[in-house]
Formats: sequence, C-alpha cells, structure tokens
Amino acid sequence: MIFNKPKKISLRELTDDGLRKFFDVMKNINELKKKKIQTREKVLELIKDLPKVNDDFSIELFNAPELDLTLNFKDRYYFAKYLHNTINVFIKEKRYRNNYGMWAWIALSYLEILTNDFKNILEKYHYLPDAGVIQRDNGVPLLYRHSVRESYLLFDNYKEESKIYFSRNTMSKMSDFLEQTRGYTKLRRHKSMHKYLVKKYLDPNTGYLKAGAANKVLPEEDKGRNSVRRVGPLYECLAISYAAPRLTTSQLGELLGKGMEI
Repeated sequence: MIFNKPKKISLRELTDDGLRKFFDVMKNINELKKKKIQTREKVLELIKDLPKVNDDFSIELFNAPELDLTLNFKDRYYFAKYLHNTINVFIKEKRYRNNYGMWAWIALSYLEILTNDFKNILEKYHYLPDAGVIQRDNGVPLLYRHSVRESYLLFDNYKEESKIYFSRNTMSKMSDFLEQTRGYTKLRRHKSMHKYLVKKYLDPNTGYLKAGAANKVLPEEDKGRNSVRRVGPLYECLAISYAAPRLTTSQLGELLGKGMEI
C-alpha cells in the first residue's frame, strides 16, 4: 500500500480546493506521460501532493455509510456492485448522483487499485469528473469516463448486464466498448440501445463482451463490419431520417445496416 489511509472510512466529498489539488497532480502525471518521461519514481514523487482521504481537503458527509478501503476487486463490475450495495440507498436519499466532489473522493480513496498501484494511470478525467469547478471549457463532455461514477450508474441501470461495458479482470482499464457506446450522448439516452447492445454483443457464457466486438473497422480488408465502433456513427446518420429515439431494439438491428443485424 502506497497510501497511508484508514481501513474503513465514512463517505466524504472533496472541497473545491481538494478537487483542484487532485486535478493538478493527475494533470502533472499526464503531462509526464505525454513527454514520455513518466518513470515510476517521478510518479511516486508527484502523488505525495495528492489530498489525503481524511484531511482538510475533504469533508465528511452527514450520516454517511462506511467504505472498506482494504478491498480489492476482480474488475470494475464487482467494484460497482460493491459501491451499489454499500452507498446506493444513501445516494438516492440525498440525491447525490451529481455530487462530483464525492465521486472524486471515492476515486481518490481507491486510486491505487484503479491505477494498478500507479503503474497504469489514465487521463485525469478517469478519476476527476468533467463537471463543476474542474469542468473543461470546450469539447465533448467526458463525464462518462469517470471510473467510479459511471461504473456505479451502469450497475444501477443494468445490474448484471452492465458487465458488457467493463474490461474483464482489471480495475485499471476502461473498455473500448464503453468508450464507443457511452461516449455518444444519443446512444446513452436511447432507451432501447442497451437491449440492442446486449443482444448483439453479450457473450452468454461469461456475461461480458464477446471477443472481437470492438475490433477496428477496416473496410478495404472487409473487417470490422460487426464492430460496435460502427454503431455510433451509423446511429447519428439514422437519426437524420428517422425518429431514432423511438426505434425499438429489433428496428435498430434492421435499420443500422448490414453487419448490425441481431
């Protein structure tokens, strides 16, 4: 364990200063990676500036449940399931779905396992919500990339079927399938889209994604015709001619085109 933290702790939220401090550290680590000088020694030096899980950069939420910070998880599905079982009632009662300081604090608390002991650190918005005081000024909103909030929401919405969105056997990676589906606002909002994705891409033997479901699309080699990478762009084209949000699961399979049938 690199962090010195309690075994169990009541749910907290980062203050605005705490969010900015967390943001600055992860930004500096990302910049090292871009310059290809991200050595473990440099990373471990930078993380010393992170807020502690129980210092003045966060505040305890009133009457909040405890999180067990000693736990590890097979992958983000099981992490999401634990969070849902532990804090879902509290979040719903307090309407904390958009308490971005809380989601960032949970990511901070589990940062070691979310980064494989800081060996696989992703872009900063995987740990800090693209919202509130640290929201970007432009570009596509990246809130769907948050490793904690999005995992919780997926499990809350789809329970065991949410496995399809998660990389198997790892906590430190976001699946390309999640990027190719949740990264499109129109797909996220379409009520039948999840059912379509499950019918098309779920492996019934594992509950996770079928092998090859997110393969690269190479038309010149006739590869990737069934890939989920085609769904977002095809859906946006479909929306021009149809009332796309009203399409059923079977209609999506028919209208998205060749290779997209279910």
